[in-house]
Amino acid sequence: MLRALVMVERSGSITDAARVLRFSAPAVSAHLQALERECGVRLVRREGAGVRLTEEGRRAVPIARLILAAAEELGGVADRGPVARGALPGGSAPRQHLPHEV
Repeated sequence: MLRALVMVERSGSITDAARVLRFSAPAVSAHLQALERECGVRLVRREGAGVRLTEEGRRAVPIARLILAAAEELGGVADRGPVARGALPGGSAPRQHLPHEV
């Protein structure tokens, strides 16, 4: 849903966004509608052959980009191999408390 919003903002067109994302135009429209329902605001407005982001949509795009970048970074962590459960950055792990210590 977030990628659809970012690509529509970049291209100004659901059709062009769909081409880049390798989705159908109806699928991109459905993603945008689902995101609008989730956010509770209208994010895009159809205008002629294209679409224009609403004020809320323009404010949402930078946030969507941050979330997508964070998700990509998180995926990179998983690609680096297994991480010990509860491990902290730098390879240390938090001290495990015994039930009677809590």
